[in-house]
Amino acid sequence: MQWRKAHQKVLLDLFERRVKVYDKVNDAVSFYLTSEGNLKTFSARVKLSEAWSESRFLFGQEVTDAISALRDQIASHSRKETRLANPNLGEGIRERTAAELEQVSNDLDNWREPFARVCLPYLRMDQKRVRTPIEWFHDQNRKRLSYGEPPRAEGNAVQDQEELGQQAPVGQKAAEG
Repeated sequence: MQWRKAHQKVLLDLFERRVKVYDKVNDAVSFYLTSEGNLKTFSARVKLSEAWSESRFLFGQEVTDAISALRDQIASHSRKETRLANPNLGEGIRERTAAELEQVSNDLDNWREPFARVCLPYLRMDQKRVRTPIEWFHDQNRKRLSYGEPPRAEGNAVQDQEELGQQAPVGQKAAEG
């Protein structure tokens, strides 16, 4: 019983560490999308790098790849914003950069659902709850009773024994008969 409790504690600790990484990613992207200033890209990428480092040991490759993709999208978005702010940019290049920036912005705006879908298999607490010995006993007893005959009303002991092919004791037959 003690090993079960220890196992459940390990699973809970793992779950909490994974949720912490998920929250770091959420905070980093939200920070980037809602903040202004020169250091927002740097700060967001540092936070995502920390989350990526922790995720390597807690998640599968698909989650670490998704975090890397988010970090790259933030860097791309920042570069395109900086490029678009250049007043000496040609009109054709400006239009193409604006279209690319819009696409990256849309991807960043819709990042939560795909990222959550990738993380979801790791963020479930779906292991079975370990039953107590009393619960186990009741389940086994219920199963045992389901194989037997339905309960009968209080009957005659002699009649019950005769149905089972047994003979009733002599004194009991005479007393009932």
